[in-house]
Amino acid sequence: HNMAAVMSLTNRCVVLAGGVVQYDGLPEEAIEQYTRLGSGASTAAFRGRGRHTRIVSATLVDHTGKPVTNCVAGVPLALDVVLETDGSSGLSLDVFLADAARRKLAMASTAHFNGLLLPSKPGTYRTVLDIGPLWLATGSYSLDVTTGVVNLRWDHFVEDAVTFDVVASNPGGFAWDFKWSLNYGAFALPLMRHPTFVPDADAPATELAAADR
Repeated sequence: HNMAAVMSLTNRCVVLAGGVVQYDGLPEEAIEQYTRLGSGASTAAFRGRGRHTRIVSATLVDHTGKPVTNCVAGVPLALDVVLETDGSSGLSLDVFLADAARRKLAMASTAHFNGLLLPSKPGTYRTVLDIGPLWLATGSYSLDVTTGVVNLRWDHFVEDAVTFDVVASNPGGFAWDFKWSLNYGAFALPLMRHPTFVPDADAPATELAAADR
């Protein structure tokens, strides 16, 4: 299914599951319902621990708090993390976004980007990291989740803590699907305003323009 085409070419969608209508309405909501039905997401629990911390679980969730493994580009998501700490100072929670080839694309850091360290009181804590809209190309991605001693070393590093698929990507809402497999990059660059082309009256005549005459 080309979800970019669905969003661009239709104004009504019907979502079926087991022969039963699950949704009938606008394409945006229909695609969200469709991806939820196909996600089969569950919370990942991890083994091992670091010297000072242990990442207990990490779950990618939508705006309702429901776990997901499929999403549409440009839709905000959140990472629900449960961790344990012994209360040591100078600890951060960091996240790395990687593509299907395991190339790191982006980073989030509670210490470096938010000035927030892990609690100084020992215990188990839950935090939800809100991820702004990302115009990722259609494809498969993963999130590495790690705790670390700031500017020194990782403490408990969980590779591929969360995996997910982007099922449609076109910032302009058109039918063409911007896919990672095209090798045009992992992110689309949305233009902040609709571009226009106007003649440049001060530009000298070019060979191309002369040839057209």
